[in-house]
Amino acid sequence: MAMIDYGCLVIKNGVLINEDEFFQEMKDAVGWTDEDFTPEERSSNGGGVDGNFFGYIGDEHLTVCFYKCRCLFLIDKRAVFEYWGKQMYTFRGNGESVKDGKEFDKSLRLFVDGRYVHIKEVSEGHDNVFLFKMTYKGDSYRVIYGYGIDPKMKVWNEVKREYLPHCWKKVDNELLKVKTKAL
Repeated sequence: MAMIDYGCLVIKNGVLINEDEFFQEMKDAVGWTDEDFTPEERSSNGGGVDGNFFGYIGDEHLTVCFYKCRCLFLIDKRAVFEYWGKQMYTFRGNGESVKDGKEFDKSLRLFVDGRYVHIKEVSEGHDNVFLFKMTYKGDSYRVIYGYGIDPKMKVWNEVKREYLPHCWKKVDNELLKVKTKAL
């Protein structure tokens, strides 16, 4: 049985980098944490970043964080855009770093800090599973995040049909492109 109802799979250059990790270490993943921030600085980033997300990609300049159905973009350690699904997203700051948001039926394409980002809902009904794609500094990132996602491949294979009866095949199709220990 899964330990938690939500999770994320962080894929960098075709390799699952958070296999067996429910929570990535922010410092290891992106090279910084907000542990030295003042309470005001933490509040401006939505209440703190380090330890409050399942997965992180990027670096000190561009960090993207994933928790449940939430995707948070930080540029130079400041929150600039937050996505909670097609109906709920927030631009923060001056908006100069996030442009050209184009909504499609179940996806959003953005231009974030000079690069395209694509977030697509791959679930049916109320499952809330998302596929995030971005290329940054020569690295290709894909993150599958949301309800029923488990980074322990053995657990995922045991529970996927029960948790995500309508979209587990879409998630597995993405995982077929990935190097993992268990597949």
